[in-house]
Amino acid sequence: MTVGITGNPVGRYKTSEFADWHRNYDGPYELHILRNFDTSDDARAVEYYMAQRVGGPENRERWAATVPTSRTWDQVYQDAIQAWHAGTIGPIPE
Repeated sequence: MTVGITGNPVGRYKTSEFADWHRNYDGPYELHILRNFDTSDDARAVEYYMAQRVGGPENRERWAATVPTSRTWDQVYQDAIQAWHAGTIGPIPE
């Protein structure tokens, strides 16, 4: 799995990548659009928070899966949205 941002969810991945996903991870490829954000900064803040905690094998950022958590993916998503609404997460570090 990967956490990511795109303005073109249908065009982001090629059909061949779906087959690669199945071959590499032995499961169906699924694309979930979780939320539309008003700004890319907001989307990046939530993506960063989530990738730190539940970054999957396709998240290649240096911060992916660097914050240990026992929470489920859904719980981390809810935590990220709550933190974003509260203003406690912000721009990602450069």
